[in-house]
Amino acid sequence: MKFDRIGRQSPVMCARLCFCVFSAILLMAAAGLTTVSFGTGAAFSDVHAWQWHAGAVERARTEGILEGYPDGTFRPDRIVTCGEFLRMAIPEAPKTSAAHWAERYYREGLRRELFTGRDIGETSLDRPIARQHMALVYSRLLEETDPGLTGVQIARTEEGTVPSAQFPDVPAESAYEYPIAIVAAAGLLEGYPDGTFRPEGYLTRAEAATAFVRLLACLSDAAP
Repeated sequence: MKFDRIGRQSPVMCARLCFCVFSAILLMAAAGLTTVSFGTGAAFSDVHAWQWHAGAVERARTEGILEGYPDGTFRPDRIVTCGEFLRMAIPEAPKTSAAHWAERYYREGLRRELFTGRDIGETSLDRPIARQHMALVYSRLLEETDPGLTGVQIARTEEGTVPSAQFPDVPAESAYEYPIAIVAAAGLLEGYPDGTFRPEGYLTRAEAATAFVRLLACLSDAAP
């Protein structure tokens, strides 16, 4: 199969994307909770039920996607780092003897070909992750196919192809145009009011949690 850019198939190829059943990652969602918890019986001290992100943070926590800090905080306004994002994307990974806590998730992501070392370097685990790299990981998660799931076509066109990303700051020749087009079509990452995507911009931990909850919603919609 020929790809013109990262993941972008040549126009004659059909782009039907299937969701992976994150069986080792995602559990059944806990519904109707109004208290955001940390661990067992304690609450994130800096996340409150009235905040816009409270529901998404709780859903992501109960699914095992994210954790708080040892002091009981979640720090929702903190920019998410590469290591933190990979922990959200790959909650289950073989343990390693590496010094960095996120090394295991990085290695597992490489193994699953969710990204390459050129996209996310091993030395960048404590640095903010760009939206274009988040889009790449999301799109690869969407492309992981499980035989037990009915295929979900993210973008429906007469040709069966994924439409180009409709953002002025994401040119067609961009290496990440296709992943951005995928996540935009799936509603995982949205553009900004000015119409831009800001591929080199960052997300907060609360925003990243919300995007993962949207991924869970897509998976739920796909279930028979």
